[in-house]
Amino acid sequence: MLRSKILRPTLLLAASIACTLLGSPLAQAEPWQACGTLQNIDPTTCAIPDRPLTTYEYGIAYNTFEPVPVVCTTWNTGARIANKAPYFVESDDPSLGMRYGGFVFYQNTYAADDDECANSGGYRHWYWRLTTDNVVERTFGSNGCYNTQQTVYCRSQ
Repeated sequence: MLRSKILRPTLLLAASIACTLLGSPLAQAEPWQACGTLQNIDPTTCAIPDRPLTTYEYGIAYNTFEPVPVVCTTWNTGARIANKAPYFVESDDPSLGMRYGGFVFYQNTYAADDDECANSGGYRHWYWRLTTDNVVERTFGSNGCYNTQQTVYCRSQ
């Protein structure tokens, strides 16, 4: 008991000194700003013109009130844009259970269902989810094609 009474104030003092000498211990991310739509993302570079990936992080607010960071991949063919960190899906009644997952938008892949979307400059939407073993399960529902109606946000890295 005596040890914890001494250790806690010592740690608080050390943290206070670090904050005073180094400034705030937590870096603040730049604010998100609307910078285009899905249609503006070039599927060959995964970038929005004038918003290079080396300088900007992209985010999408899909089933969330704030943008969540996304990653764009170009495995073999086409582009896939998905949330980096999973969030709750299938959670309409949390008392019955919830799963982690998210969204993916894709175009110009080998999937036949993205052809009509890509022809109009858009991306096909699907949801994904994790199994109890943390394996990404096949997509389980789609809201169709998206292009100009889905805002993409950017912030400086």
